[in-house]
Amino acid sequence: PPNGAGESIDEEFDQVIMATSAKIASKILVPSAGTHGAAWGLNNIDYDDFRVTLSLADDKDAVKTEKALYHVYPNGRLSGSIDRILEVGGGLYKLEVEPDSNPERPAKHYGSEILATRKWHHHRFSLWELLLTHRVLPRFNHVQGLHIAGDFIRGYGHDDALSSGIMAACKAGISAKAKETLEEMKLGFLCNEIKE
Repeated sequence: PPNGAGESIDEEFDQVIMATSAKIASKILVPSAGTHGAAWGLNNIDYDDFRVTLSLADDKDAVKTEKALYHVYPNGRLSGSIDRILEVGGGLYKLEVEPDSNPERPAKHYGSEILATRKWHHHRFSLWELLLTHRVLPRFNHVQGLHIAGDFIRGYGHDDALSSGIMAACKAGISAKAKETLEEMKLGFLCNEIKE
């Protein structure tokens, strides 16, 4: 029920773009008629939990002193100079990502100051998931006006999430002006990638 009002509202739409994680999408789709195949595929994409910490890097930290933009350590920890990766700074900021199951680290590990800590829930990228996302889900996507978007549709990262959203919007029907803008941005090919 919206806002806990106690009543639910049913509405019908010709086109729906569902841009969310695979797990959330699968939960929304389960009760819907004709979406069992998509719900099954989405529900079988596994996710892991991570801790993400943004901090000011110490002067002696590897992300600041070494040429490499990031470092991968045993136990799944990745640490990088996020401002250098994004080409917006000279190595002040350290972004560290590690499995949430790893033991907590003392605050001094992160640098001179922790700026933000978040939990991140991200899908894995196994051969099983590649099979699901590249062979099974395409058979159920863009069917009966339902367009599923997310990085798992095309690959793994933010660019894939954005491009799958653009593809969903193209399939749902966007204006000629929007298509023109995509062409100007050299992204018009995304509207042509969807097979009828």
